[in-house]
Amino acid sequence: MVAKSGYSKQGGYEIYVNGPDVAIKLWDALFEEGKNLNVRAGCPNLIERVEGGLLSYGNDMTITNTPFECNLEKFVQKIVPNHCISARSLNSSKIKNPGKIIRSLSIDYKNPVYCENIWKVINKKNEIIGRVTSGAFSPDFDTTVALGMIDINYLNDEEDLFTIIGEKKYLTKIHEKPFI
Repeated sequence: MVAKSGYSKQGGYEIYVNGPDVAIKLWDALFEEGKNLNVRAGCPNLIERVEGGLLSYGNDMTITNTPFECNLEKFVQKIVPNHCISARSLNSSKIKNPGKIIRSLSIDYKNPVYCENIWKVINKKNEIIGRVTSGAFSPDFDTTVALGMIDINYLNDEEDLFTIIGEKKYLTKIHEKPFI
């Protein structure tokens, strides 16, 4: 079976087969046929994931986040039937109108990215208005691209925002859509 369900913004494919014997033969045949095309094995790419706005559970969202905070509302029925375990919560206007939401960010930072500590996003009054959840330097965009959970009051604001990396502030822009 061939499925176009890849964890890739470029539209990756998966091939499912019955058993390792078939898999090894298919693997070898595909690489032999693709030799002149420089076919190689692929894997998830952090930069591409962040540029494409693909969320990572544990980084960008956890069990404490709602689908509405993570731009996943299209996967929730408008009105969840009462017999569903999560109906009361998912039908709540508080849940459907979150105070924070994940967005793509560009950060004016040109060094290798090590998100070992939480990078806070602040306004010009130094108030914390969000945090970076994933980040990577993008050679294609010549800037650090990131995903971040941001206070909704700042989504359409023209005010300068900053991300604190180490002890320094770096200009940060919120993007409504992913980069790719």
